[in-house]
Amino acid sequence: MKKIFLYPSFTAALDAVMQDLSRRKIDLKRRHIVVVPDRCTLTAERALCAALGGAFDAYVTTWSRLTGGAGENEYLPRKGSVMLVRRILADNRTRLKCYSRSWSSKGFASRMYDVISQLSVCGISPEEIAAGDGGKSHDIALVYSEYLKATEGTLKDASGRMVLLARTLEETDLVANAVVYVACFDSYTPLMERVLRAIDGSATELRMYNVEAGERAFGDVELYSAPSAAAGAKAIAARIAAEHRRGLTYDEICVVTAERRPDELVRIFRENGIPYCAPESLTLAEHRLGVFLTDVIGAKSRGYRAEDIVRLAKNPFSGVDKTDSDALERFVRRRGITYKLFLSPFTGDGAGAEYLERAESGRRAVASLLELAEREGTVSERLERLIDYAEENYAEDLAEADEGRASPFTKARELALLCGRLLGGVPDEIALDAFCEGMRETELSARPRLRGAVEIGGERDFRARSFRRVFVADFDSDAHP
Repeated sequence: MKKIFLYPSFTAALDAVMQDLSRRKIDLKRRHIVVVPDRCTLTAERALCAALGGAFDAYVTTWSRLTGGAGENEYLPRKGSVMLVRRILADNRTRLKCYSRSWSSKGFASRMYDVISQLSVCGISPEEIAAGDGGKSHDIALVYSEYLKATEGTLKDASGRMVLLARTLEETDLVANAVVYVACFDSYTPLMERVLRAIDGSATELRMYNVEAGERAFGDVELYSAPSAAAGAKAIAARIAAEHRRGLTYDEICVVTAERRPDELVRIFRENGIPYCAPESLTLAEHRLGVFLTDVIGAKSRGYRAEDIVRLAKNPFSGVDKTDSDALERFVRRRGITYKLFLSPFTGDGAGAEYLERAESGRRAVASLLELAEREGTVSERLERLIDYAEENYAEDLAEADEGRASPFTKARELALLCGRLLGGVPDEIALDAFCEGMRETELSARPRLRGAVEIGGERDFRARSFRRVFVADFDSDAHP
């Protein structure tokens, strides 16, 4: 039978779960399953260990982890879904009414997937969308319908797995003889409601610890209007240093920021010797490897423009010596070389002749790289060759900068394989464009959370956690969390 409890904060809800688990009667035949939002898992797991000292009958999970036993369909990550939407847009571009020009814009496939994913989560069908007036409704319904056809029976994205989980819970004993604790949610989608009904009908007990935050009263609050991001970061650093001198430990302090990568805060903290941990995550497209792959892919499609060739030569993964790349740039500027002239040897006297030998060395290296990209093979195979080439030129300083993150080469290879599975048979330019779209959706893992350090992150990063001091930075005056 379902029991619902309301709490004013995520922290209070999680504390209540741990208190109830501490009072449970231990029976190894009965499982205690704690379901929390994805961003709460590490916090909940630590709380569970602190409260119980570890347990064989209780564990923390999420909706997506629960689906691990729900069906044999291949999981389609977000980056794969976006690449598939990019293919659908290309295949159906002549049928689009409103988006007939914007469909190929950078990031458009990502935004379109967000729309159809939200519709799926809310249980709205393509037919219901098509019933609306206007070209936008027609185009969204078209892409949504084609996406469902492409994934039906073989692939499942996040919303598809929720549907599969609901069916599995309704038809099997996945949570039979278990007490299920659902905590730290402040709202539920229609799909979540369906899953909860299925759990309520199958589990021994369903306990929901919902968050309903209303007006809150805080303790002492100091408002500081900074003339710049650097000044704001310095003010925060000064206050943290003062608090630490008075006995507060660094891990009792957090900084909530609106910035995705809080560069100013990180710089000021580093300069002042304040230990910190910040997400500092970036997408594969922003990494030097992603820039390298994008430049190689774009060089031919844009007709071997001078700026593309020079930028490629200066990328550390190209393997071109810096002296050669500098000479290549000077030689090209002096002689106005562009387009397919890069594919033929540089010869002759004239402007920039003093750079000829070094420029030709750089040109040969870039030309061999472009030839490697054009060798016969599938798009996936050609991408694999480029990734292997880049890894051979992985300098020590680049490896040090990536320390603590997932390997960009591993991520790129995973994406290349996904490209081969999802985009076989489409024109090369569409497949390569979809690969670049996938790189923009591929996050390189954030650096791990450190103990004994000030944590910097977005407001969702600190859900269900408590600190002695909280600093809020970089938000507009009317948009504080």
